[in-house]
Amino acid sequence: MISEGLVYDTIRNPERVLFGKESGYFIAVKKVSDKFLIVAYLLLEESIIRVITTFLTSDPSIIERRVGRGRWEPL
Repeated sequence: MISEGLVYDTIRNPERVLFGKESGYFIAVKKVSDKFLIVAYLLLEESIIRVITTFLTSDPSIIERRVGRGRWEPL
């Protein structure tokens, strides 16, 4: 299970921030142990964040494929 604290830490201190061109979501990425936590979220106002989804992956190529195909844009 992914804790709420880890999700918000990933948003506040990501290793990478991307933008989902199709979805309009921001994507925060952070390495956690031997996996990557990916958090999709919206900024509703300056201090209001709505988390859309989170998932852990051990395959970093998922991120690079989405960037390479133009789905996610590095910020």
